[in-house]
Amino acid sequence: MSTIDAKICKQLIVSLQRHSSAWPFLRPVNPIAAGAPDYLDVIKKPMDLSTIESKLLKSSYGSPADMVADVRLMLNNCYLYNPPTNLVHQLARSLEAYFS
Repeated sequence: MSTIDAKICKQLIVSLQRHSSAWPFLRPVNPIAAGAPDYLDVIKKPMDLSTIESKLLKSSYGSPADMVADVRLMLNNCYLYNPPTNLVHQLARSLEAYFS
């Protein structure tokens, strides 16, 4: 990924982290603390904004599309695990609308 692309991606992640709906996605899910002991049985590839930010800082992404794929993975994990009536699911929808 070019330096310019990496800078833009970093700005995007910071913007997502500051969004009012981002709080459930700032750190990896702690299944016990979240009251979701089966989370890692259902979600095979967890993702969160701090992990995405770390991958950006380590230059782990080959392209902006790879970073976008991780943001979408994070949101899709939420939709898979949480029913539409769940607050976290609704916050993910809000964050997705902002991201799009």
